[in-house]
Order: sequence, then C-alpha cells, then structure tokens
Amino acid sequence: MKKREFFEFFKRGSLILTVASTVFLVPSLKANIPGQVPRHTGNSSAASPPFGNTYDVLSVEWWLWFFMEPTPDNPVAGAPCSNGQSGNVWFLLGGPPAVDCTIPAGTALFFPIVNVECSSLEPFPFHGDTPQQRQDCAKAWIDNVTDLAATIDGNAVVNLTRLRTRSGDFSFTVPYDNIYGLLPAPAWGFSSGDGYYILLAPLSAGVHTIIVKGTFHDPFDPAHPVTFPLSTELTLQVLPVTGRASY
Repeated sequence: MKKREFFEFFKRGSLILTVASTVFLVPSLKANIPGQVPRHTGNSSAASPPFGNTYDVLSVEWWLWFFMEPTPDNPVAGAPCSNGQSGNVWFLLGGPPAVDCTIPAGTALFFPIVNVECSSLEPFPFHGDTPQQRQDCAKAWIDNVTDLAATIDGNAVVNLTRLRTRSGDFSFTVPYDNIYGLLPAPAWGFSSGDGYYILLAPLSAGVHTIIVKGTFHDPFDPAHPVTFPLSTELTLQVLPVTGRASY
C-alpha cells in the first residue's frame, strides 16, 4: 500500500502491533523501572552505548526490521510481534488504539513514539533523490509533529525533545509484497529516518501499560495542516524468567 494509505491503515486501528515502555523518566519514577538506560549518541567520548549500539544505529536497525518483513510476516499487518526479532533488544511498534504483546524476560525494547522516513523508492511527499533531500524530508515531517506524549503505568515521560534521533542515510531493500506496496519488488534503495525513540532496560515480569501519542502535520501541504493523529495504548505482558512465550 502507499504510505498515505499505510498511515490511514494505522489510524483505523486494524493493525496488531507490539508494545514498549520508557526508561527516560523523571527522578520520582525511577523506582518503577528495573534499570536506567542513558541516552547515547555517536560521540566517541561517550561511555559504551547500552546494549551495544547507539540510538542512531538502533534507529537504522529498527527501519531495516520494519522494511524487510513481507506483509504476511510483518507485525504491522498482524503477524506475531516476535517475527524478525533477535538478540537482547526487540523492536516494537505502536499505531492502533489498543495493542497487546507478550515479551520474553530479560529483553530490552527499542521503539519510536513517532517516526518517519523518506526514501529514493517512495513518491512525494516521502521522496528524496539525494541523502540531503531525504534527510530534509524526514526532518520536515518530524519538525511539524505536535501533541507528542508518552506515559508508562500512568506516569508521564518528560523532556521528550531529548529523545529525537536521526538515522542518517542508509541502504535498504523491500521484499515482494512489502508493506508500502512499492513496485517493482524486491527493490533496493536509500532512506533517511527521523523521530523520537525510547530505549528500555528489561522490564520486570508482569503487565505494563504504555500510551504514546503524536499528531503529524504535512509540511508540504499547508491546506491540510493535520494529516493524522496517532494514539495507542500498549499493554505489555513481560514473562517471568522461567516463562516461555506462546504466540
């Protein structure tokens, strides 16, 4: 499907997606989180990044995970949230009004509150022929996001602007029957992403409720200032250490 149709699909709540939570909380909320994960950039002077990768690298890996699963196997379209996952960090999504997902114990989570990418394969207004054009396109979309919010178990996450992450330009492929409906496929191209992301240390066993919100405004169409609002309540069931997930 085209990206605009994809976002409309998102809005109607017809997706089965995964869930996430945040470690970037005000001090009074730290006791609710099993471990604090500091935000790191690509600065070489920074300490070792959490879980082996910086936010910008994780954001590229998130997009590759998102792109490369064909529609029947993609969590965006209702496949199990475990699809395409590996290692000690899972990539998660939000979008529909309500989402449920089961996560193995000891799994860190990386997900966007809101994000967007522009590529060499997609049409306007998500197209860019050069790295700079793609970066400017993605930046324009995220610059115009409003109503950004995230809560965990009823507690608001603050200072969300510090969570903004730009991926830089990267190469990617889309399979046949890809989620954007890009043809011909399979296809290879370049993309740049921008957005607000959260990285979680592994959460305690039990149920956690997260709400993420944001409103996109089309930066290239002043006649339609509000393109689509997103608001998702995410229910995450974290298994105990001895538990096993069933999907």
